[in-house]
Amino acid sequence: MFLLINDHREIKAIVDKIISNLADDQDFKKLNLLLTDNYQNVQYYLSYVDVHTALRVDQVNLKPYQVDHYVHQEHSAKTNRLGDKNLLVMSLLVASFMVAFSLFVLIPRHDPVAVISKREFNELSNPEWTQLNAVLRNTTYRLNEGLITLNFSRKTSVTIKGPCEFIPRGPLAIELVYGELSTYVQDPDLQFKVLTKDHNIIDLGTAFGVKLDQNRLTMHVFSGKVAIAPKEIDLTRMDIISTKNAVDISLKTLEMRHLNSSAAELFDTWQAQLITIPLPSTGTNLQPGEQDTAWQVQRVGETSIRHPIVFNSGVTDRFPNDVKTSQFVSLDVHEKGNKFAHSSVDNETMDIYSCSFELHDVDLNTASINVHYIADDCLEKVLLNGKEIPINGSGRVNYSRFSSFVIDQHFLEGTNKLEFFIGNENAGKLHNPDIKSERSPMSFRVLLNGKVRPLMPENPGKTAKHR
Repeated sequence: MFLLINDHREIKAIVDKIISNLADDQDFKKLNLLLTDNYQNVQYYLSYVDVHTALRVDQVNLKPYQVDHYVHQEHSAKTNRLGDKNLLVMSLLVASFMVAFSLFVLIPRHDPVAVISKREFNELSNPEWTQLNAVLRNTTYRLNEGLITLNFSRKTSVTIKGPCEFIPRGPLAIELVYGELSTYVQDPDLQFKVLTKDHNIIDLGTAFGVKLDQNRLTMHVFSGKVAIAPKEIDLTRMDIISTKNAVDISLKTLEMRHLNSSAAELFDTWQAQLITIPLPSTGTNLQPGEQDTAWQVQRVGETSIRHPIVFNSGVTDRFPNDVKTSQFVSLDVHEKGNKFAHSSVDNETMDIYSCSFELHDVDLNTASINVHYIADDCLEKVLLNGKEIPINGSGRVNYSRFSSFVIDQHFLEGTNKLEFFIGNENAGKLHNPDIKSERSPMSFRVLLNGKVRPLMPENPGKTAKHR
């Protein structure tokens, strides 16, 4: 294995020099020795050359599997520049390539291009996809329904949703004929490609989703950046699409329309790659009168830290409690008959509600939390790990619905602290200045839903652990 890795490093270095027109006679001799009678080295060589030449190949109407012939032409041109001295060496090299290409095409390939690491579908609809860790090769596949996740080499995964037709194109590319897929590439230097009939999409260290039918191509960038362009366009003219942006392209006119934001929730293929962040919503699985020990509350001006108490949300004016999802809580609760109610406190009181959660072995750039809340009287600000988060609305005395916002920044590896600052402004007095009370109840309710992408395992077919 160590010798194989060293061989691949040498092949990579020589190919880089050839493409940059820096290779000399010794480089070509060395490459010939590395490829002669070594199928694994030949396969690595063809895959690596394809990464650098696929777009140029497309410009001369060559298909990806013809890349070796294109490279032979590059070598021949280089030989002419080096002079007749190298002609014999190059002849041997081309001959060895022809033999290797025959083996590459005619003999079944045993090394995997990709491995099935996850599957969710009706086996009767997809009888050929029943085995986890099944090997996929450079040929056309059709998924009738459901979802599969493929682990490519070098920490790259692609989730595909049926109906879909696709072709794995080596360890760093997949061709989408039609359907939906989402990719996650852990290493930004790999430049993993999604190829379509009309476009090249090149990853620049990111997660993105693609939908393709006979009329339109839609791409949403969930994290990082992506380069996209019609195949006949020069690389320098490619559009760069960044995080939280999207494009919609007409395949008839190739007109590209930029969308204001990406919508990760529209891609089942992306949602399938995510795991749930362990977050506590207020009052979950508790009865009125019980403390919620997952939350801590500190009242500004006091040193003590307490746990909030669940109370009955009322009959007519409050959004009903849901014991399975979230309930109203408050520091000041008293028993009233057979129910629990929240008590009045001085106006201008500020309570800081905080909870913590853990993130391990995940890609923090893909983390997001959907926050749905109601605050009595208002939500003043939100901090994640001491950094302020932009919020929408105030949730001020509106118990018929949640206000919402999304947290997608300032996450940390390990322990994370989330804080909500709830202020008591006597909102009834704001609407009716004749109210003379200087005290009013205050409370808080929040429903948290978070998702994040686990890091890729070292070996294809395994899943990352999340503690």
